[in-house]
Amino acid sequence: MKSVHPNAPPQLGQDDVRSVSVPVPMRTHASEGLASGDVETVGPSSTMRIEERVAYVQLDRPYAANTLTLQLCTELSDYVDVVAANPEVAVLVLSGAGKRFCAGGDLNEIDSAPDRRTYIHDMVTSAHGLARRLHALGKPIIASVHGAAAGAGLSLALLSDIVIAERATKFASAYSTVGLTPDLGQSFWLPRVVGMGRAQHLTLEGSVFSAEEAHRWGLVSRVVDGDPLVEAREVARTLAQGPFQARGDARRLLRMSMAEGFEAHLDAEAASIVAAVARPEAGRLIEDAARR
Repeated sequence: MKSVHPNAPPQLGQDDVRSVSVPVPMRTHASEGLASGDVETVGPSSTMRIEERVAYVQLDRPYAANTLTLQLCTELSDYVDVVAANPEVAVLVLSGAGKRFCAGGDLNEIDSAPDRRTYIHDMVTSAHGLARRLHALGKPIIASVHGAAAGAGLSLALLSDIVIAERATKFASAYSTVGLTPDLGQSFWLPRVVGMGRAQHLTLEGSVFSAEEAHRWGLVSRVVDGDPLVEAREVARTLAQGPFQARGDARRLLRMSMAEGFEAHLDAEAASIVAAVARPEAGRLIEDAARR
């Protein structure tokens, strides 16, 4: 779970939507236009298309800036399990439909939950299951980022190996602006990628930063003009060729070199955000943000 930046410029805003949080089954089929052997899986909140040894997973809630819900976390975790188990898939590409990659967590779902503490507990349990899967995946992850990557969107970028961002993309930690604390491993990976001092500034002040700044700090691998998914496809196809198993093993070793204590840190993040959402200040901030 993660939070949308409520005071950010319009490109980080969240559309008004209330979502169903009960997971709905997905369907898998050979879709028209797909090459022989390629498969497309369609869920209520996302899609996965496998072609040429690459799994393309797209968050598909454009009407809500692709904010995370219990349903979406469940779908994404299922996709990662499929990718991990399929020896014919060498690379995972993450992207978002519509104008934004992912603007965080769905504040409307939090606001409308009968018991916010219970909802956040369930949500962060599901989201951290996703984070663990992405972290442990023995295959490179490419994030194609555009529009906004706030809260959980920033966390997904941090869990990826190669981040390709459209030049106008805005990034933000966002949690503190609604009285919450980071999750999905953000407070673990952000200081390791951009440095502790900068991570403190970005997290505590909730500052919005550009794709160019993210590139200078090492969070973004490449900044492109136009659709970053075009570049992501080219990189993914290259990685899917040749010694892709060695690349996957190298990916795992690189993550392991910085990840001692990651599991325990996820537990600490979960406890912190569950406690935070129960505070009156967080309740007021979430209500205000959800009604904008």
